[in-house]
Amino acid sequence: MFTCTKAFLRFKQQSQSALSFLALVSHATPLLKQALKQEEKAPGGIIFPQPDYFPHQKKANLKEYIKDYKRNLSAHVFLSSFSFFEAYVSSAINEVFDFHGGAEAMVIAANDRCVNSIHCSDPVMIKSKKKLQDAFDQGKKQKYKKHIMLLKGKDFRFPSDLLTPYGILRLSELVSRMRAVQIPEVLCFGLHLRMSQNEKSQFHGIRDMRNKIAHGEPCSPNLDNAFEANRFLSNLAIKVDAHIVHNFLIIEKF
Repeated sequence: MFTCTKAFLRFKQQSQSALSFLALVSHATPLLKQALKQEEKAPGGIIFPQPDYFPHQKKANLKEYIKDYKRNLSAHVFLSSFSFFEAYVSSAINEVFDFHGGAEAMVIAANDRCVNSIHCSDPVMIKSKKKLQDAFDQGKKQKYKKHIMLLKGKDFRFPSDLLTPYGILRLSELVSRMRAVQIPEVLCFGLHLRMSQNEKSQFHGIRDMRNKIAHGEPCSPNLDNAFEANRFLSNLAIKVDAHIVHNFLIIEKF
């Protein structure tokens, strides 16, 4: 039995790698700042190790970089966290298609079930179907319910079900060019995930901040908000993945 998707394992590894790097920077920068201050007090008293890169960087420049390092670190958290989550959603949906033999195979299977329902010759189903092919009458609600339940028991495809193949086709086309703003809609209506209005608002708030940072628009990211965004997206990924594994990675070949 699956415990998670491969896409989620990648997302988890990427997120952990990014946080490990942030932890390294968070420890290294204060130490460098302290060393530079000591160097000012006692020139030549501190032996700085040779950096892996930028060996000719001036100490004066490093002091300037340190002043803005928290804001830059915050921006990095926002950008990486959102990018990893965005990539995860697309990969997880594609993994569902792959599990079922590809999007085309899923469309064909769903379409076959619809066609079989449309051309059904069962006299009981045909009779119940005819009882529902009329303008809605409030006084016949119980009769409608009776025939609807009978048809459901016989795996009849109702009009909303008949649109399923086209929905699968559109989702498969969308996932390769899905914009971040469409993610909640795809999760809720494409995968039937339950997202609260607060979750949707938080997601779009993080997306807005990511966009401002990426486009160089005025904004003031801070580490508290950045780490809060990272936790929210990580928890949302856990929720999405559990939903996908529980509802979509199910064999239906026969």
